[in-house]
Amino acid sequence: MRNNLILLCLLILGEFQSIFSQTQYTFKRLTMTDGMVSNYIVDVIQDKQGYIWMASESGLCKFDGKDFTIYNTGNSAIKSNAHNVLYYNEADNTVWVGTQRDGVCIFNCETQTFTNLAGMMTEDVTDLSPSSDGGIWITHYHLGIDYYSNQTKQITHYKAKDIKGLDFGHFWCAREDKNGHLYAGLQKGGLAVIDIRGLL
Repeated sequence: MRNNLILLCLLILGEFQSIFSQTQYTFKRLTMTDGMVSNYIVDVIQDKQGYIWMASESGLCKFDGKDFTIYNTGNSAIKSNAHNVLYYNEADNTVWVGTQRDGVCIFNCETQTFTNLAGMMTEDVTDLSPSSDGGIWITHYHLGIDYYSNQTKQITHYKAKDIKGLDFGHFWCAREDKNGHLYAGLQKGGLAVIDIRGLL
């Protein structure tokens, strides 16, 4: 009986080994020698057309699976080369580029043009994330978090000094859950949980 059990285990292990040996993974590394804008990539997204967008501290890069298109201050109307974060806004088919010191540059995928988002509380954008109602949370390193409405195209400021418990630290990121809370990652203050029910 024991010999039969050992034989069965060996057969099962052999089958697993056969399955795993048939699975092969191929990894390819793309760099500036392939046409990328930089070897230091800080964020990656995909738009509905299937293009891959990469943010760097040297400009913006679009990849179609074969070729790279580079957007920087030298060849386009993008406002900055120093980027922190990307966001694809499906509501109007645009790519949002959050920059380190120059706000948000918006690339319209239909017209292939850049515009700048006006009316934010600061120009130092560290994160862009979706809200439950289809809007966009814009996190600023200083001062707080903005909310952009895709319906009204208006920006609402949520300044740290006006929200109890947020009047310290700097902001790196923010994510909304399904229960009416916004989680803000702080530089030194840990994680702040903001009750946004009734705010939107």
